[in-house]
Amino acid sequence: MLLSFFGCVCIVLMERTLRQRAENPLERAIEDFSHLLATDAQAGAMLGQRINMMAYANAAQRLEGVEADISVLGTVIRQAAKAVAEIEDRVAKLQLAGRERMIAAATPVAPPAPEREPEPVIPVEMVRQALSENRLICYIQPVITLPQRRPQGYDLVPCLMLEGGDLADRVDFVPRGGSTTC
Repeated sequence: MLLSFFGCVCIVLMERTLRQRAENPLERAIEDFSHLLATDAQAGAMLGQRINMMAYANAAQRLEGVEADISVLGTVIRQAAKAVAEIEDRVAKLQLAGRERMIAAATPVAPPAPEREPEPVIPVEMVRQALSENRLICYIQPVITLPQRRPQGYDLVPCLMLEGGDLADRVDFVPRGGSTTC
C-alpha cells in the first residue's frame, strides 16, 4: 500500500513537472506577445500624433509651395509679355518698311558671319596631364521643368581640377568646332 501511495505521489509530481515545463514557454510567449501589443499601441499613438501634426504643418508648407509657383508663373508671364511686345514691334516695323524690303530683297545680301566660340583657356597638354592623373570630375545637374520645378532629366557636367585645387568649367578646357586634337 505504501508503495502504491508513493507511486501515485511520484506520478502526480512528474505530471506537475511536465505540465510546468509545457506551460513555461507558453507563458513566455504570451508575455512577449503582450509586450509587442503594448509597443504597437505606443507606435500607433505616436503615428497618430505625427499625422495630426503633419496635417496642420502641411497646410503651411503647401501654401508656401503655391506661393512659390505663383511667383514663378508671374515671372514667366512677364517674360512672355515682353517677348510678345518685342514681336509686335518688329511686325509693325516690317509692315511699315514692307515695300522698301521687297525692293531691297531683289539684291542679294551676304549673311552675317557666324560668331566663333572662344577657344579654351587651358592648353591641351595640361588637359592631357589632368586626364592621365584622373582629375576630371563629373557632376550631375538636374534639368527641371517650370513651374513645378521637377527634374525632367539630368546633364553630366565635366569639370577639370587644376593643380592648385581650383575647378575649371568645360568652356575653359573642351576644344571647340569639332577639333579632336586631344
